[in-house]
This record gives sequence, structure tokens and C-alpha cells, in this order.
Amino acid sequence: MYNNIFVNDNNQQLKEEVKKTISESKTITERICEIFAQKVLIIILAIFDSFINTNNDKKIKLNQRLKQTYNKYISSNYYICLTFILLIVSCLTFIISLLMGEVNLNNPLVAYANFISTFFILMILFGNHRYIRYVIKCTQNDLIDAFVLKKDIENFHTWIKETFKFKNQLKWSIFYSISIHIIVIFQNKSFVSNFGIIPIISNFFLHILYGSCFYMFFKFINFILFQLNKYHFQLYSLDPGNSKIIIELNKVLTNGVYMNVAVAISLNVILFIYNYNGLIKILPKFWLTTILIWAFTIALFISIQLSLTSIINEKKRNTIDRIQEKIESIQSRNDYLTEPDKLEQLKNLIDYCDKIISIDNRSLNIKFFINICSTILVPLVSLLFKAAANDKIRSFIFNG
Repeated sequence: MYNNIFVNDNNQQLKEEVKKTISESKTITERICEIFAQKVLIIILAIFDSFINTNNDKKIKLNQRLKQTYNKYISSNYYICLTFILLIVSCLTFIISLLMGEVNLNNPLVAYANFISTFFILMILFGNHRYIRYVIKCTQNDLIDAFVLKKDIENFHTWIKETFKFKNQLKWSIFYSISIHIIVIFQNKSFVSNFGIIPIISNFFLHILYGSCFYMFFKFINFILFQLNKYHFQLYSLDPGNSKIIIELNKVLTNGVYMNVAVAISLNVILFIYNYNGLIKILPKFWLTTILIWAFTIALFISIQLSLTSIINEKKRNTIDRIQEKIESIQSRNDYLTEPDKLEQLKNLIDYCDKIISIDNRSLNIKFFINICSTILVPLVSLLFKAAANDKIRSFIFNG
């Protein structure tokens, strides 16, 4: 059917090449952490050399031991490096702003706004990193080996390289950071006077890191809507919906929905805090943005299920086509009605075909879908009722 484009043992090298590309793929924040760790190591070694007075051989051994310890516990740890970077940026911003007289200590929210933003951004970057590493692990262990066609592997390989290309990530992140600051400054004439120049510059850098999450978010959407349902995977003929790769894809993509919702909610919370205190006026209505986040989450979840259903349907169609070919091959013989063996074979094939047709096309049942919707909806409804119960927040919600 597909001639000689099926994946076979000769294509194992291609699979390994794709896995290698995936393992070497890094986000912009991971690259920044690597650069930061290298620069810090250079500074530490320079300080070490200037303060340690000993013979050269002993100093070289101490240097090597220091490098090994640093690389093992600090340099290789994304979370430690990122925390140090954001803490340094936030502390320097606060100190410089304080020296320049831009910090209003009478308004704690304004004074410590950068620390508030940093905390939310740090949590999201932690979650984003953990999710991406989880996706990469699942892709290497399950996805690549489940591809049926060589062209699918090549297409996926190209998509991975384009997605993780440093220039693409950097362009998008800078564009996001510039756009969000232009929108905020345009809608809030007193934004610069409220926060000062230094915090805005610092926040610009932080939003470049934050923008990398949105870059991955849009790539995630693109993959679900335009890539996923075009691929052919090795699925069980009798029950494709319970194939290992479908279960893994369902788990990975659903976790991605939760990750993207966390990013959206964190941004909503930051803007809500500032909006409530009159520092930034950008949110139309708190209840509106809350409902939009929930509605978008459900739409994204449905899109994932439709893509997986399309893959399952493709497998069912191929299986049914092969059965029909065998049925037609038997029926093409004029004497098949007089041969009991042929009739029995024909009956078995028809039963098999009916069984395939009756298989559920969905990767999960409706009950589970309702539970997912309820899980997402209940906390948001609860949040709205709590907000409505508070006089000040109720006034904000209904009066803007």
C-alpha cells in the first residue's frame, strides 16, 4: 500500500538520529542557565586562584575537584541556576531602583512588584521545564518507535528542529515581551511613573523568559491542530484506542493542557493584583477572563481528543480495507458458495469486520471527559463565588 516507505530495521539509524536531536533540544531558558552556570564557574575559579596559595599540582587537583562538584550539583541543575538568575535580577533591580529613588516604600505592592512577578514567572518556568523534559522522555521512549511511515519520522524530525531552534525561540520571546509592554504602557499612562524605568527594563528580561512558555504553548497548539492527526502509528487492530502510544499521547497532551492553563491563570492573577490596586488597567472583567480561560481549556481538550480519534479512525479504516480485500477475494471465486471452508472463512471475516466497526473511536469515554470538565470548572466557579462574596472585589467585578 505504501510501497517501500515503511519504517524497518534499515531505518533504525534515522530513528536514533531523531532521538539524538530530541535529547539535545533545549529551550531558551535552559540555554541561558547553561551560559550563566559557565560564567559563574569562571568567576569562582578566578576567585579561587587569587586566594589559594599552594603549589601548582595541588591547585590543579583542587581546581578539578571544584569543577566536578560545581558541575554535578549546580551547573547541571536547571532549577538552582534559574532561581539564582531571577533572584540576582530582582535584587539588583530593587537595589538600583532604591538608589535612584524610584522605589515607593509607602506602597508595598509597587515596591515589591518585581519580586511578585519573579515568583510567578519562576513557578511557571519550573513547571514548563518539567513538562518539556517529560514530553522529550515520552517522545524518545514511545513516540519515535511507534511511527509506521518513514516520511512521518522525517516530518517530525524537521518540526522538532524548527521548534527548538534558538533563533526562533528568541525572536518570539522578544516579540512577546515588547508587545506586552507596549500594550500595558499604551493603556496605562502612569505605568512608567508608578514603577520606574529600571523595574520595567528588568521586567522586560523576565518576560523574555516567560515568553518562551507562550512560544511552546503556540507550538503545542499547532502540533495538536495541524500535525498530530497526519501521523500514522502502530496501533492494535482490535482496539486501537487502547494502544500504548494512544494512551501515552493522551496523557502527555492532557498534561500539556493543564500546563498551559497554569500559564494563563498565573498571568491573569498578576494582572488582577495590579488592576485591583489601580496600577495596571488591562483586564476587561475578572469573571470574563476566568470564563475565557475555562472555555479555551475545554476547547483545547476537545481538539486533542478529535486528533486522537482521527488517528484511531485511520487505523480502523486501514484494517477494514484489508478485511474487505480478503472478502472480495473469496467472493470473486464462483465456487465459494459450495465450499464450506470458504463460507466459514467468509463468515469469520465478516464477523471480524463488524467487530472492528463496533469499536469505540474515542481515546477516552464520555464519563471521563465529564470528570475532566468538572475538575477544571469547579475551582473556577468556586473562585467566582468567593470573589463575588467580597464587597471590594464584587465592586471591581461589576463596576470594572
